[in-house]
Amino acid sequence: MNADASRDLELGSTPAFLAVGGAFRRDSYWMEAGDRASWACGPSDNAGSYPAAHHLNADGSTFASCGMQGYPGYSTTSAAGSERQRNSFGAYGDMELRPSEAAMVNGAVRFEHYSDAGASLTGKLAARRRMGANAAFRAAVSTGFRAPRLAQRGFNTIGFVGGSDGLVSAGFLPEGDPIACEDFDACSLGHETSLSLTGGLVYSSDAGLEVTADGYMVSVSDAIALTQSLTQDHGLRANARFQGRPVDAVAFWTNAIDTRTVGLDIVANWRLRGGGWGAADLWTSYHWNRTEITDNRNPDFMGMTQTMLIESAQPNQRLGAGADLRFAAGAGVRLSMRSIGEVETPFIFEQPTMIEGATIADAEVNFRVADHIRLSLGANNFLDRLPSRLPDDHVAQLWSMDYPSESPYGIAGRVWYMRVDVVGN
Repeated sequence: MNADASRDLELGSTPAFLAVGGAFRRDSYWMEAGDRASWACGPSDNAGSYPAAHHLNADGSTFASCGMQGYPGYSTTSAAGSERQRNSFGAYGDMELRPSEAAMVNGAVRFEHYSDAGASLTGKLAARRRMGANAAFRAAVSTGFRAPRLAQRGFNTIGFVGGSDGLVSAGFLPEGDPIACEDFDACSLGHETSLSLTGGLVYSSDAGLEVTADGYMVSVSDAIALTQSLTQDHGLRANARFQGRPVDAVAFWTNAIDTRTVGLDIVANWRLRGGGWGAADLWTSYHWNRTEITDNRNPDFMGMTQTMLIESAQPNQRLGAGADLRFAAGAGVRLSMRSIGEVETPFIFEQPTMIEGATIADAEVNFRVADHIRLSLGANNFLDRLPSRLPDDHVAQLWSMDYPSESPYGIAGRVWYMRVDVVGN
């Protein structure tokens, strides 16, 4: 439920715009138990007693335990312990001033209160200054706030994960679980806060060319992250039990780290109009960024896998260009090229996988076949670029995975398509 109001003002001789508003929200989260066969346990009371795990049952048999031959489902215990609710409300004020024809200043403030995460006051200050008839400089600084998601507070289950000894039984703990609190001093989740700085240039010409270039930095404090599997080597108590079952390892969400992301975005668009032949839209873009963990409060929490997923599992740079040509006779052509940088990702039981960069091309031709019908034929990734195939002895081959699924340009290769668009007047 929300309400907003706005109006134009004049502060003396300065034109201004004011907006105010408020909102109330009720959130609920719960899990539902799966079929009983997916989580019911056999007679074993031995940690890691899954058929695929490295332990045998207590009596030396391989009697099927929780989850039968697959990953265990969500039990009634998990469902009962997952329920979370909260109320939140917020109010904001936003004012824009235009002290001159060439300048604009904007300021905003927002107050939020969450019944489970407390209150926060955040703000933003932005400015834009025109330089000549076609260019402008813009900059902004803002603070941010994010309460933990209810799923991060309430999700819980027992499963199995990869470890140095093979597959081990693990408990995924909800917020407030005694093991997380007493063994690892992670009793509750707090909210994340952030500071953002941006600055850049804008250029537009009468010929239809528009160029933007912006740099940015985002620092996040108390970022919520999922721990690695924590065992007795990390401080887990001996003979640990979760949901009445013994577990070899546990994992949970916690405010573990601070991060900083810096980046640069450059985008150019050129709209060509007025020619008798038709019209065209041309574009090109360049994106670069880098994310790093600036503070790791407990090195046991954030292992190599978690660190790699944050710092190196996304491309640091992307370069793209494209064209959309529409001819007066009714035909059209769309072309785009994207150069995507390399990434490094972790994989269970294996050394990190390096996925090489690639240039991906898409193409489409389209025709007007009737007054209101257009037929399009095209191909995504028509050069059929794929990441390098995983070795035959890679553990992923157990699941018939020939290519790393984390590839930023997919693993489907070339995809052909045909589309029919029917439009009104």
